[in-house]
Amino acid sequence: MKKTVNPSVLGISLALTLGILYSVCTAAFALWPESALAFFNAWFHGVDLRLLQPEGGRAVALDTFLYGLISILITAYVAGVVFTLLYNWLNGMMGGRKE
Repeated sequence: MKKTVNPSVLGISLALTLGILYSVCTAAFALWPESALAFFNAWFHGVDLRLLQPEGGRAVALDTFLYGLISILITAYVAGVVFTLLYNWLNGMMGGRKE
């Protein structure tokens, strides 16, 4: 029997992982805004993300955090499910490993 992966399990795992990372990122920006900006500037090849910041910066708002968290959870779940369905389909087509 070919090994298959449960789409819901992978979708939930990916959603929870990205939700945790999003929460840690939000906390980093709330606690250390300049350091967090410097860190992400390095990821974006020197693009100055400070230019996107409003005048004087602003505190992280709960409604914005929740909107972002919910949207990333949903998007990650859907991506995980689609990835798993494609994985299982391709694994079946290409004679995946038998167990």
